[in-house]
Amino acid sequence: MNVLDVYRSVAERLKSSGIEASETESALLLMHVLHKTRTELFLANRSIVAPGELDEINKLLARRLQFEPLAYILGEKEFWSLPFKVTPDVLIPRPETEELLEKILQTIKNDHAPFKGPILELGVGSGVISIILALELPQSVVYGIDKSLAALKVAAYNAKLHNVAARIGFMCADWLNAIVAEKTYQLVVANPPYIASTALSGLQKELEFEPLAALDGGASGLVEMQCFLPEISRILLPGGWLFMEIGFDQKEFLLDYFSKLPEFHDVEVHMDYAGLPRIFQARLQENK
Repeated sequence: MNVLDVYRSVAERLKSSGIEASETESALLLMHVLHKTRTELFLANRSIVAPGELDEINKLLARRLQFEPLAYILGEKEFWSLPFKVTPDVLIPRPETEELLEKILQTIKNDHAPFKGPILELGVGSGVISIILALELPQSVVYGIDKSLAALKVAAYNAKLHNVAARIGFMCADWLNAIVAEKTYQLVVANPPYIASTALSGLQKELEFEPLAALDGGASGLVEMQCFLPEISRILLPGGWLFMEIGFDQKEFLLDYFSKLPEFHDVEVHMDYAGLPRIFQARLQENK
């Protein structure tokens, strides 16, 4: 079989299994096994696929047809137009998190010139948030906390991959338990588990492969968030920002929660590109 025939066959099998973006995923599988860019794959569409390569494509396809996420199969996910290593120890980066970063950068670049931090990320996972902030804010120092040592190893690999390891310090801890110093951070960012436990079973099959601890927000979806919110004002510098990615049904809780904290202002929830409440922000009052 030539490349074009294999591409069409894989795409059809993916589509028949109800997998969206079947053509894109077919191309990515072939690019991975054949070690070609998208352009090279297109130019080689009449080339014969070697038997060993075809066997490898079929092995990977069989995993995908069992709804294992393609990112885990390939060991990589593109985010912010950059490659990041991912494993089943970390949540796969999603477009909503890119929107979170866009809003953060838009806000603080308008507010600080240049922004120097320090920055703290709660729940590092693959490290994409910490790494992008380090890349986009070159005068800042970033710290990241995650209770999963396995996840932090992935994040450390990615930080080294993108040449920002010297400006990111990772800590293995449960939320803010390791933070003793007060009034330290100019920006705190979190993408906590925010899906209610009862809702997990109704989500797409691919999520069964992702780390439960990074998804399960407890009975209300707010349990993990409530572990660190009471201490945010303790660790933020005056004028410092809190940004979080949140569940679509958590807007009212957060607006009500922060309405009772007079030390915060600029409290707002932004919609994502799907029109759902997704990005929360709040700012600690400046010293007077």
